[in-house]
Amino acid sequence: MNHVYLLEDDESARKGLSRLINAFGFLCFSASSRQEFLKTYRKLGVPYAVILDNHAPYDEDDTQLTANVGLGLASHFLRREPETIVILHTSTERNQAIDDYVKKGMIYLPKPADKKDFADALRVQGV
Repeated sequence: MNHVYLLEDDESARKGLSRLINAFGFLCFSASSRQEFLKTYRKLGVPYAVILDNHAPYDEDDTQLTANVGLGLASHFLRREPETIVILHTSTERNQAIDDYVKKGMIYLPKPADKKDFADALRVQGV
């Protein structure tokens, strides 16, 4: 079964997206911080896809959101794991930095994205 790693700081959004991803037939591992996300990656290896919020806490003890956490992780996956689908799902408005990553293969899904947007990005057929 293909793994999808999800970074989303909002608990209700994280739970909803996890259910959707699992319903598509993937095994979703979700994290609320960059540190938690990286623990999953180090433990389980290269995923089929990553879905990244751009503003998330750096670690579990961080109470503030850190800007560009998602883009930093996207950069890693685009350079080191080119077979992984990289999706930035964020309320950050599209800008030059995001456009640069899109040119490198990242998929940009502005919030809120719907079921079909995620199905298309994850290459799910028949949705």
